[in-house]
Amino acid sequence: LGKRLFYEKRLSGDGTLACASCHDLYEKAGGDARPTAEGIAGQVGPRNVPTVWNAAFQSVLFWDGRAPSLEAQAVGPILNPIEMGLSAPVEAERRLSGDPSYRADFARAFGDERPISFERIAQAIAAFERTLITSDSPYDRFVHGDAGALSRAQLRGMALFESVGCVLCHRGTNFSDASLLGGQSPLRFFPANATPYEEKYKLLTESGERGIWRVPSLRNVAL
Repeated sequence: LGKRLFYEKRLSGDGTLACASCHDLYEKAGGDARPTAEGIAGQVGPRNVPTVWNAAFQSVLFWDGRAPSLEAQAVGPILNPIEMGLSAPVEAERRLSGDPSYRADFARAFGDERPISFERIAQAIAAFERTLITSDSPYDRFVHGDAGALSRAQLRGMALFESVGCVLCHRGTNFSDASLLGGQSPLRFFPANATPYEEKYKLLTESGERGIWRVPSLRNVAL
């Protein structure tokens, strides 16, 4: 059910967008390959689309960390006027309740005949997102005992990653201090240091200050 809802365009105001429109799982590594998001009616948002791969391990969601769970995150884009642009939770309930196959799917998933609710839509999407786990990288194989999984250059890089302090923010199994897996401080000032990239890539906030953002996971960052 959660997977079906993840691809359901009726959850957008004009029926053209689904969660998967911005979170392309297989072609764009769970994001959209754009600098910032493009939403309903071609509107362009101010922030980059985070990947949903391994999002289950993050202790806070959205770049500013305002959502404490996948369930809380899932409802945000649906109702955001420049993302999916649905008018109200009741409209999502109305649209899906009119489809007999959805009524059957919700009854089967939740074990009762209660009406379809926005809360349950979010619960189902979050349940699907918790299945989006990548756990078989060369690094994973190395730490599970395959001594040949990493090249000599990669091993040197891993040692440097620790010795120069990258692990202070990108630690643990999910390489993020915003992770449920050993994370301690999910938010950081970014950019951490003054750099010409601040202006070149517009890394500062609208007021020209460094922002306080969730530490991104480095899993699949090459993609």
